[in-house]
Amino acid sequence: MRSGLRKSEPTNSAETFRQPVFGNPFIVNQEGRPLGLSGKSEGNAFVNAGHSRIGDFWDSDEEDWKGLSAFEMSFHPTNRSNTDLIINSIPWDPATARKNLEVGEWVGKMESDRTASPDWNY
Repeated sequence: MRSGLRKSEPTNSAETFRQPVFGNPFIVNQEGRPLGLSGKSEGNAFVNAGHSRIGDFWDSDEEDWKGLSAFEMSFHPTNRSNTDLIINSIPWDPATARKNLEVGEWVGKMESDRTASPDWNY
């Protein structure tokens, strides 16, 4: 990161979903350290399975956090406890986040084949 840059809190749901879960100064464990940087491996299995952003942990259809079965990972006790730790450490509630679009946000088209590129909101 370049000097003089500071990470700021998300201001809308799109920014919240893009937030990284691990190494984020706003998402910390009980000791106040960012997840994944505390010397513990609470995120290794999730990152290896491709889940590293808040949006990966949120079920937008149910408007709730995903359960372990949604990650297609084993129900090993470590995975269960790490899921709880990660979700409890996220300080934002996507269910109450502002959902209005702002200038500069991308809007996905609701097409069944999902091959259409998103539109830019002006």
